[in-house]
Amino acid sequence: MDFETEKVKHIQAVFTSKHHRLKVPDSQFSIPVSANRRDLSSLIAHFLEGSGSDNDDGEAERETEFIIRGDLLRSSLESHLANKTVSSEAVIEIEVIERNPPPRLADVFDHKDWVSGVHINTHYILTGSYDSTVRIWTHDGQMKCSAEGHTSPVKDVVWISSDASSSDSGRVLFASASQDQNVHIWSLAESTAEPQVEHLHTCKGHARSVESLAVNPSHDKVENCYPHYVCTASARAKYLFIAVQCVLG
Repeated sequence: MDFETEKVKHIQAVFTSKHHRLKVPDSQFSIPVSANRRDLSSLIAHFLEGSGSDNDDGEAERETEFIIRGDLLRSSLESHLANKTVSSEAVIEIEVIERNPPPRLADVFDHKDWVSGVHINTHYILTGSYDSTVRIWTHDGQMKCSAEGHTSPVKDVVWISSDASSSDSGRVLFASASQDQNVHIWSLAESTAEPQVEHLHTCKGHARSVESLAVNPSHDKVENCYPHYVCTASARAKYLFIAVQCVLG
């Protein structure tokens, strides 16, 4: 269908929805090809208001999105359908869905310098900063404790065990990587009134800044990397360290 010709001004469309709150009209509409998401939202909002449908806060336009031929409508109908094979006699089916509200700021975790790494487990949020410090926060933004041992900016942090129940020693393990070329393994004791951090091991042997960390599925090894290398360090054995050179394209 050629939507660039002056003769084509409208398309025929029907609305459908799988959401019980969006009782869309089942009649056929003639809609200008210049219509966009906001235009269709206004149309649906007007219908829902007139039909008395329940839409919680009444902001149907803000909450409404449209799927046409498998894709979300992000432009005008004309632009959206331009690259799709559509007969000039076709009735376009437009699925109406609820639009997710934009994210809302819940809290702010203040740091003295850039934040370079964040990892979340069941109870805490682990952060690494360019002030060379690792911090542990509750989910509501309260800092519980910190781990200091790096001499250069921290580049990444990772939980090795998700909670104390997954660790043989009853401790939560985590790791931090830094520009000081070291990876530190730490333990967090949750049994005390205030969580306490203990330094366990230092993984040495890098020739450059350690940029990132990852934990294998069994939670007993930490993958750490810097340009041209990926290294594997055991989280439980103090001196086991294996370096594998990567082939970079």
